[in-house]
Amino acid sequence: MSGRHQYYILILLVTGFFIIYSYPVMVSPEVFFFPDEVANFNITKVYSLTGNFYYYEDLNFIAEGIIHPINEIFVNGRLVPAKFLGLPLTYGTIAVTAPAVLRLLTPLLAAIGLVYFFLLLRDIYGSRLALISTIFLGLTPFYWYWSSFTLMENVPALVMFIISLRYFFRLLKTNEPGAYILSGLFLGLALLMRPDYILFAAPVLMITLGRIRRLKLSSAILSLGALVVFLGAFFILNGQLYGSPLVTGQHVKTEISRPFMVSGFSIGNIFANSLNLIDLAPVFFLCGLLGTVYLIRDRGRLSRYVVFTVASLLIFALYYLNDPVIGTKLHSAYGRYLLPALVFFAPFVAYLVYNLKPKPVGLLLMAALVVTNILLVTPVISSNLRSVEDFARMRLDVAVATEPEAVIFLDYWDRAVFPQRRVALVKELPEADRSERLADIAARLSEKMVPLYFLIDGNFETGVSRQDLERGLESRGYRLSETGYARLYRLEPPAAK
Repeated sequence: MSGRHQYYILILLVTGFFIIYSYPVMVSPEVFFFPDEVANFNITKVYSLTGNFYYYEDLNFIAEGIIHPINEIFVNGRLVPAKFLGLPLTYGTIAVTAPAVLRLLTPLLAAIGLVYFFLLLRDIYGSRLALISTIFLGLTPFYWYWSSFTLMENVPALVMFIISLRYFFRLLKTNEPGAYILSGLFLGLALLMRPDYILFAAPVLMITLGRIRRLKLSSAILSLGALVVFLGAFFILNGQLYGSPLVTGQHVKTEISRPFMVSGFSIGNIFANSLNLIDLAPVFFLCGLLGTVYLIRDRGRLSRYVVFTVASLLIFALYYLNDPVIGTKLHSAYGRYLLPALVFFAPFVAYLVYNLKPKPVGLLLMAALVVTNILLVTPVISSNLRSVEDFARMRLDVAVATEPEAVIFLDYWDRAVFPQRRVALVKELPEADRSERLADIAARLSEKMVPLYFLIDGNFETGVSRQDLERGLESRGYRLSETGYARLYRLEPPAAK
């Protein structure tokens, strides 16, 4: 295959995958499926407009800091992200000059990731296997599924790491100074988006030590300097927002018992989670395993890429699958958190399909992989689109029933209400006296002439007793009245004397 033809094919493939990944974004309203997207979108807009990762909501001083969407937190009088800062920084910078492309950035980055994945594998295994591997990566259920979400940081972070890895393997081969610098820069950006990518440190270090005598010290210093550019931003921003360079919004929001290392192993959890993960895409995992064995057998040794991939999967699996059983769906944490390790098995799948004899068997297996991946992903994306449409209708209904300056007490439904209306998360109050404190907050906000509403559904009532809440409101002279929209109640102030 000539170089020109392979690039034509690559362009067609990448364009096709971009259309596939961006389709859910283009046909859906600007409503998000995950709370993470809501917070990332809001902070990205704030950063693009103000240059800050925080904003103010003065009512929080009365409301004990609960007026904000999920994945934002009230710290030192400001609302700041409870997530990582890399995605708002990157997307917000782009949105300054091109705000219209914000919702398409993740599908676009996913397509760019395919290009760099091809370049990475072309240098290792040649153009033909690299092209087939790129097809399999594009159709890998986890990569495909998460590329369809506008403002989740896992695919953008993965793409930054793929670019870094491409230049890392290139510098091992050529010692080009530019490869050192670009590898360090994109690794730093990946870590800024997802600090858990530090888990790749051990596999990268293993490979580096094996080639350390051939590396240029001066270029390695440049690479570290490029890495420090983004790590420095990480530490400085964390210090400004959360009070310590090593503390992220995730630390402030929740108690993290093992921020860097696994504190203990549960063989039962690892086994159960592994089975559930494999059950999501059994054909892909079986072909990946067999392809790895075939590749090692045919090459007669463990290549650096094989060592990196297998070691990465083991480390990520031990870290994340050690938790209690966390779901059996495509959007569960399995595919999301193990995504960066799983995608690097695509060339092993491609190697098996390409080298399987007789050829019709390989083609049949390839067709089976494509069909099973499509059947796995498309129904879930279709279901997500229906949910987003429901959220959009709910947002419209709530907007019609409430004033623009209203605050709505709720649980879970911030994704459907915010930012058209301010939301107050009731479960952020201490559980012991939650209903009483909620009634007191509502009364004090009402005195400030703020229109208040309660979205009372099953999620709300798992954390707040409606009976206790109404009793607390009535003791202060307030009552709840229906708005005409199911589950939404208006707080009526005491009658004027």
